[in-house]
Amino acid sequence: MTTSVRPRCTRATDSWISRAELASMDAVGSSITRMAGALTSARARHRRWRWPPDSVAARSMHKRLQAAREAYAQVVDFVVGNTKASPNAVFAGSVPYLMLTGNLVAGWQMARALLVAEERLAAGEDTDFMRAKISTARFYAEHILTRVPGLRD
Repeated sequence: MTTSVRPRCTRATDSWISRAELASMDAVGSSITRMAGALTSARARHRRWRWPPDSVAARSMHKRLQAAREAYAQVVDFVVGNTKASPNAVFAGSVPYLMLTGNLVAGWQMARALLVAEERLAAGEDTDFMRAKISTARFYAEHILTRVPGLRD
């Protein structure tokens, strides 16, 4: 029995590709194209974020999260529509795709934390911590989630 050992870097075309880049290309190939990318896109487009936009932080998060979600849906549509016709264009964007996805999912989790923190702050629970959580979520929305549409482009 022979075993193959994956090299640290693989030569592809005229450049060297690192393991991280290979992993991101694998993720794009498997998560979107082989595992119902159209369904992923439909879920991203039709999921409605329920917000009580009663605070500046919540409104800011909602605005940025909607833009990030739309950028994600557009990227998924591009990958699904172009994987067979122009795979080089699709896989060249695999690392930005993973960054976009990670920022979106982290933003969603920060948004969930924001809503809970606002509820608990209104109830008077651990006010200093809740204010810090709200500030952190707002910072994430205004400084990290704003990068997502740029990753799409």
